[in-house]
Amino acid sequence: MALDEPKDGDDKIMVDDFNFVIEDEISNSYGKFIVDYGDSWLRRGFTVTPDRVGPSC
Repeated sequence: MALDEPKDGDDKIMVDDFNFVIEDEISNSYGKFIVDYGDSWLRRGFTVTPDRVGPSC
């Protein structure tokens, strides 16, 4: 996950007050994502996980 500006063909998603931009190719391969934030001594920060497994190579 990184800060980026939308490009032509990117999917733009707004959830609550957050804007997310995802490349169309990744969005088509995985569909939904889970964005989580952890604030513990083992894990601090955001994680992005596909809601399902994408196609294999």
